[in-house]
Amino acid sequence: MPHIDYKTILTILVLLLVDDNLEKSGFLRHISHLTLGRIKNTPGIIMASLTITAAIAPVLTNDAALFAVLPVMRHRFAGSVPVLLIALMTAMANASSALTPIGNPQNAFLWHLKGCTFLEFVLKMLPITIVAVLIVYMVALLLFLFRRNLFQSRVVFSIPPRAKKTECKWTESILWIGFFAAEIYFLNRDAFRFAFWLVFTASLIAWLIEKKPPLTKNSLIFLGILILMTTLPSFLVPITVSIFSNATGTPFKDFISGVAVSQLVSNVPAAVLLSPSSKHIFKLAWGVNLGGNGLLWSSLANLIGLRFLKKRDIKSVLEFQGVILLCGTLTIALTLLLLF
Repeated sequence: MPHIDYKTILTILVLLLVDDNLEKSGFLRHISHLTLGRIKNTPGIIMASLTITAAIAPVLTNDAALFAVLPVMRHRFAGSVPVLLIALMTAMANASSALTPIGNPQNAFLWHLKGCTFLEFVLKMLPITIVAVLIVYMVALLLFLFRRNLFQSRVVFSIPPRAKKTECKWTESILWIGFFAAEIYFLNRDAFRFAFWLVFTASLIAWLIEKKPPLTKNSLIFLGILILMTTLPSFLVPITVSIFSNATGTPFKDFISGVAVSQLVSNVPAAVLLSPSSKHIFKLAWGVNLGGNGLLWSSLANLIGLRFLKKRDIKSVLEFQGVILLCGTLTIALTLLLLF
């Protein structure tokens, strides 16, 4: 029978409940509109969108960051966000989400496996996060300077009326921010069930009052995919332990294996498959996180970013893939140069 990692599932489920309820309160969209609405030039909008994405992803997951910011960017670019900007925001979401145990599913899984505190995990992941985030900013700057024409799109410098109507229910927002803080407190103390029942009860009450489901369709799909990604690979663990025993065991091998296997099966299954034979969990965490900025299927966030492309023709998809792969390759090269 497959092993279900209930701690990771509960952690992500709690995060999804908080994310969706914060989204319903209008808080995330309001903050995005408030920030981006004040900027009156294209370079500023590009850098601000990357910064907001970088700030949200480690706290509310890389996927939530894209769902919060990209719709706002559609307003700013009159419905047609440049492919390069979507790719850069996706790469930034992958890069900055590496920082915390709740930034993405593979981190949640490896955090529980390692059994360290929230702060210890953050400190271990800080070096590669700094490198990855700076690389995305650098690539954005170089692309804007030398390929400025690829960013050409009609920018709306005054937020359209329908975008201004994004309201924030401040009482609900404050309550859910409080629940989020409580969630981190209890998760850090290994009280997963308590954190789950606290947030689940609050979501149920909100559902009864507002008559809106606690989880969106996108969140339910994401949760289902996550359960499959963390459960199905456990069938293969007895086989993969012998396969990967020679590919892991040293910090360098664990890191490179994390990057490479992420290109084959995505970074969440890669973490599950490699963890039994890995002796350096944090180096594996570095690898599967940086490996997310690789091929399209290396990270679920990449597929979410791909959905926001106005045209999914071969040229647009290749541009999207090229930017993400460039960010990932440079980050991995600099990480090997500086940190090994």
